Amino acid sequence: MKIIKLSILFIFISFNLLFANSPDNKEKSLPSEESVKIEVTPKKLLEKTKGMERISGKDTGKTAIFSKPIEKSLKKIFGEESTSDAKKYEKVTLIDVVLETISNNYKVKVAREKVRQAQIDLDTAYSGYKPTIDLEYSNARTKLDPSDDGRNTDANKYNDETIKLQLKQNLYSGGATEYKIKGLKKSLEVAKNRYELSIATEIQNAIKAYMGVVFSHQSLLVTESNMKSLKRILEIVTTKYKLGAATIGDLNSIKASVSNAETKLSKTNSKFVEALRYYEYIAGEKFKDTLPYEYNFKIKVGELDKLIEESFENNLNIVSYRLTIESERNKLKSAQSSFKPKVDLELSSTRIFSKDALPEDLYIQNRTSAMIKVKYNLYNGDKDYNKVLSVYSTIREVNYKIEEEKRKLKWIISNLHQSLHSQDDSIQSTIDEVDSSNVTVESYWEAFKNGEQDLLTLLTAQRQLNTAQVSLIESYQNRLNDYYKLLFESGALVEHFQLDPTKDNFIDFTKSNYKKKNSALSAEQVNLMEFAKRKEKKEKETTVQKVDTLEDILKFKDKFLDTDDDYFTIYIGKFKSIYDTFNYIKSNKFSKKSFMVDELENYKFKNVLAYGIFETKKDANTAVDSLKKVENKEYKVVSIGKIKDLYKKYIDGYDQLKPKELVETRTIKMVPKAPSEYFTNKEFKDKFLLANEDYYTINLATLSNLDSVVRLVNRENLYDNSFIFRYGPKKEWIKIVYGVYDSYEKAELALNSLSSDVKDKYFPIIESIKSKQDLYKKYSDLKLGTPSFSTKKGEFVKLSEETKTHLRDAKTKKIIQKKVQDKPSINEEKIEKIEKIKDKEKPSSEKYTINAVKIKKDKVNWFLNRYELKNYNIKDLGDEKVEINLGTFDSKEDALKALNKYHPYIQSSAKIVKE
Repeated sequence: MKIIKLSILFIFISFNLLFANSPDNKEKSLPSEESVKIEVTPKKLLEKTKGMERISGKDTGKTAIFSKPIEKSLKKIFGEESTSDAKKYEKVTLIDVVLETISNNYKVKVAREKVRQAQIDLDTAYSGYKPTIDLEYSNARTKLDPSDDGRNTDANKYNDETIKLQLKQNLYSGGATEYKIKGLKKSLEVAKNRYELSIATEIQNAIKAYMGVVFSHQSLLVTESNMKSLKRILEIVTTKYKLGAATIGDLNSIKASVSNAETKLSKTNSKFVEALRYYEYIAGEKFKDTLPYEYNFKIKVGELDKLIEESFENNLNIVSYRLTIESERNKLKSAQSSFKPKVDLELSSTRIFSKDALPEDLYIQNRTSAMIKVKYNLYNGDKDYNKVLSVYSTIREVNYKIEEEKRKLKWIISNLHQSLHSQDDSIQSTIDEVDSSNVTVESYWEAFKNGEQDLLTLLTAQRQLNTAQVSLIESYQNRLNDYYKLLFESGALVEHFQLDPTKDNFIDFTKSNYKKKNSALSAEQVNLMEFAKRKEKKEKETTVQKVDTLEDILKFKDKFLDTDDDYFTIYIGKFKSIYDTFNYIKSNKFSKKSFMVDELENYKFKNVLAYGIFETKKDANTAVDSLKKVENKEYKVVSIGKIKDLYKKYIDGYDQLKPKELVETRTIKMVPKAPSEYFTNKEFKDKFLLANEDYYTINLATLSNLDSVVRLVNRENLYDNSFIFRYGPKKEWIKIVYGVYDSYEKAELALNSLSSDVKDKYFPIIESIKSKQDLYKKYSDLKLGTPSFSTKKGEFVKLSEETKTHLRDAKTKKIIQKKVQDKPSINEEKIEKIEKIKDKEKPSSEKYTINAVKIKKDKVNWFLNRYELKNYNIKDLGDEKVEINLGTFDSKEDALKALNKYHPYIQSSAKIVKE
């Protein structure tokens, strides 16, 4: 019993010791160097937390542990060597790696042996034209029963030795030998093509391995630089924290960033190691201690259609299939020769020695023969017939493979072509982003060190810089990989490296021209970030910008409005003004595909841009991804119908901008006779449609409301020399063209003679008359319709007379008053009634008005159109200035209510004054 108790005690003590030393309990012990014991008393706690963020908690009596600063050393990537040792490796160019790879690659050697085997088979086939000579010896014992002497005689037995010399020569085989040789010649070409394909495949693998090392090393350099920057920030924040100038939140935030960067660096190291291992596998042991470094290669990509056509001709797989078909056709003719006779010549000389005779009586028999053999197969179980069918099937199979290869090749070439062009734009935009981020980080650094910039903003900028740098490296890598894949698919990769596999010694290690032509800046390692910066600077110095014009935008406007609503466009917005939009269009060279329109937002106009016309949403999304993005701008794909609706709202006027007033009136409703259908001037229409296609016209305006069209034509006296017609998938647009001119100069004079209101508001342009003739012919069956008012002056008809109080906008009021004033046929009695109504509307008390603005006379029309002002009075102040007053009110309260309904700008600047 005593022994058992001692055993249990021993086990219990051992268990406690093991538990105390377990990893989970190490934090509960007091480390000698990594932690500091704190006696949690109010006084000491106050001293320890001085200048820091303080939090309250319960007194537990336990020790607190201070974490050590995150200062991990960089992981090693070349065995026990650091990343800095990569500079000690011997730098090699791409051509060196390519030559080394194909010279030692076993797959290439296998393909080379296939060529040798095909050559041997061809040499063997030529023997079909040559005779065969055979020497035959035999030692035989022959028994004849009965003998040659008669039926009832005993058997004769002979022992003979025979020597025979025989010559055979084929005279005719139906072309079997001829077509067999031709087929084997094509098979030899197929083997050579497969040999070249094997070389191209290994070159592609060498390029992949080379670029993998180059760009993973560049990524490693960038990530290391990011890590060093974050460690500098950590040191500054740690110092500020100790001095009480930073919070515990700041310290934890930078520690988290450093930890994240350390993880990223570890992953980048791993990728670099993997790239080196793959490079060593591809290039061989001799290149184990070498380091690829080139990344600046001349890239020239032709037109897509020409590339596809060349690929169909030179793609190694397609060439191989074509040669295979020619070989199979010769095999077919060789198989068809089985249905023809075979003619052979045979010469032989035979000497027979009889061994039964005594030596002195040696018997020798000589036999000489010459014969021609004709052989024709009558039946062999359809063996030859099935062989022919099999060859036919093989030819069809290879033809199908060619068509499938072409279809796949067209898809691959198109994708690579598009990818290369989009990556060029992406690289340029990413270079700009890197430069901007660098400037931002540097400015934030100075402000942060001086305590003028918060930590979060600096970390965000540093993260953005690192992301942009990595993105730039990936773009360069993807572009080079796509370019060499394009060369491979088009069958030009081997030729690009100046290799000719048809020669036995085509691998020349003394080549240097290629390296001089395509290598990077020098044999020294160049940082990709600095190279990109220099390249961008050089391009900016040599680039001549093409000026975008307003005329291009206005021409695209007609095309845009004539497009089906179900098509798509790219919405880009919002811009503060039309000038900002136009600057954006010019900087991106979008003028030939841009449509601008104002959009109302919080009673302020913002300009938006619709870029391009796309049949499918997928095409539009692809285009969005390739665009150079600007911060604070929205990029999305919308239907063209949505932009048209936005434009229609703009030109018709936004209802929320039209001011309304509370009025009490006694109204006599007078209406003109019912309006009739509106027609354009017939004489000018005929003149326009019959005009020569080389003539010019003025594209005056495009509106959606017939009333606005009629008012514009009447106000500017354009009817006799204008042509008006509807167009658009939904009949929603009305085009006004003005004049027919046989020269551009005459059209320009007519354009300059138009009123400034028309030119400022509608931006008319000169265009070829043919485009508008074609547009009208497309929609010639559409009628203009009937306006809401009569276009001819006539008598008004009284409908009703009533007194009511209602909200009425100033625009409607002005239209009614204008209609009444413009009717000369109204008799004196009706005019008197109208005057009485006006007198009743005027109260006897003081009147008030809204003093909107004092501006120059040449700005009046712009101001009235911009803020949709209808009920206004203009007072001449002299010195080319006027005062614009809005409405007449019985009291200040009424004027204030009306003012609240105007545009925010009017509200902020206007004053209520007595009339």
